[in-house]
Amino acid sequence: MRFWNKWPYWLRGGVIGGGVAIIFYLLLYSCFFFANIGLEPGEVGFTYSCLVFAVISPIYPVAWLLSFLEPVFNYHWTFAGAYAPILSIPIWFVISTLIGAIVDHIKSKKKNTQ
Repeated sequence: MRFWNKWPYWLRGGVIGGGVAIIFYLLLYSCFFFANIGLEPGEVGFTYSCLVFAVISPIYPVAWLLSFLEPVFNYHWTFAGAYAPILSIPIWFVISTLIGAIVDHIKSKKKNTQ
């Protein structure tokens, strides 16, 4: 992966942040899929055990933010639960991009002073 070193820091940060969000998104929905195999309608089974992927992942802060902003935008609470995993990917990409840009700015300042 020699090309990784040639990428700017903002892009590296965005790929890492978005990649982690995508991984947890896939873990969460694949767990829901496999936990529901063979269940009759209305049965829960091990579905609640899949929520651990939502709580320890970057999805949780996005879901919390969406539920906090619920009265402002006047939408139902299921919006936060349904769209938080999807919205977490671009939100964490942007946050990680900003962190990468700050790191790049700090490193360029150190390089200029030497």
